Amino acid sequence: MNKLTREVQIVMKKLTEKQYYYIQDALLSKFYEQENLQLNSNKAKKYLNWKPTYNIKQSVKFTTDWYFKVIRTGECPKKVTNDQIKKYMYDSKIY
Repeated sequence: MNKLTREVQIVMKKLTEKQYYYIQDALLSKFYEQENLQLNSNKAKKYLNWKPTYNIKQSVKFTTDWYFKVIRTGECPKKVTNDQIKKYMYDSKIY
């Protein structure tokens, strides 16, 4: 397990212990998710002067909230996704 993966797990665990384990179990049984994503934003930063909108903790919370709302409370995935896109655009100052 790489350092970033471990950091994400720690943040998720701190956000809410019960929510994390429920989501983890639900994901294992219902969805396929790539275990190891190795994303690198260096080129975007270098050539486009891009900066991330959210830090690791905020990003993990955003993702965890999506799964919690959809899996735990049964909200419509499309609505949750659209709401989060709108929030991201507002937070990113993309109108």
